[in-house]
Amino acid sequence: MITRILPVAVAALTLTACGADTKTTAAAPSSGSPATEAAAPSPSESDDRTTTVGQWAHASDGLDFRVSRIERGTISDTSAGGHPGGPAVVVFVQLRNGTGARFDMGDLTVTVRAGDDGTDSERVYQDGYDSLADGSLSPARTATFKQMFTVPSKAAFKTIAVEVAPGAEYPTATFEGTAY
Repeated sequence: MITRILPVAVAALTLTACGADTKTTAAAPSSGSPATEAAAPSPSESDDRTTTVGQWAHASDGLDFRVSRIERGTISDTSAGGHPGGPAVVVFVQLRNGTGARFDMGDLTVTVRAGDDGTDSERVYQDGYDSLADGSLSPARTATFKQMFTVPSKAAFKTIAVEVAPGAEYPTATFEGTAY
């Protein structure tokens, strides 16, 4: 049984295995702009759970997840988090359930670090941008949702690291890219 976990601190990018093994692949992404993938920083060769935006991370039980793309955004004056008019990134996360059982999406957390110095990004709650995934995902189904995060400046759009943690039984994966 997956137990509910508190959202990971934005600063925490420590990749620890908790249960199911997670690997990333270099398969061609099925969505997102080619420019986004081409401009992404090279993942660390020694870390098989860091990859580029558009690539899938695969858990040993059949759950796949990825950040399919990152876009630039602007924080509205009705949002909670960030400063109205400030720069933001919109992160698109996909889950593909190949486990053969329903997957509890309520345990999923997403964190973002932006810029060359890896500045912690604050979550922005704004109409049109989903909250954390909720409910469950049926076997053989895919779910996509988007979230918004602050960035310290427009220059930070060049270096974005998104950490996705599917739940307590799964290690995290980090997806690196550029917001266009």
